Amino acid sequence: MRVLWDIHEGAVQDVSTRLDTGKNLAYTTVMTVLGRLVEKGFLSREKRGRAYVYRPTVSQQSIADSALQLVVDRFFDGVSTRAVAHLLGAAEDVDEQELRRLESAVRAKRKGKR
Repeated sequence: MRVLWDIHEGAVQDVSTRLDTGKNLAYTTVMTVLGRLVEKGFLSREKRGRAYVYRPTVSQQSIADSALQLVVDRFFDGVSTRAVAHLLGAAEDVDEQELRRLESAVRAKRKGKR
C-alpha cells in the first residue's frame, strides 16, 4: 500500500521494484497480495494492455485512523487517553520538541472544544 500511495498507481512490476523488504519477493507473490487488496476494497485495478494497473481506493490517513482506533478499542477499552498515556510511558526517546508539540496539540484541542 505504501508504494502505491507514493506512486499513486502502478503495475505489479512497479510495486515489486519499489518494495524495500530486504527480501527478493517473487512477482507472483506481489501479484497475489495486490489481488487480495483489490478483493478487500483497498485497491482498484484497470487493465492496460497486458497488465493491470493498481490504484489505492483508500487514503493512508484513513487506514491509519482505522488501525489506531482498532488498537485503542482492543487494548485500551476504547479510551484514547489511556493509549496516549501508555505511549508516553513506553517511549524512552521522547525529546523536548516532541513534548512541546504534544502540549500544543492538547491546547489546540481544548480551544476547539470550548
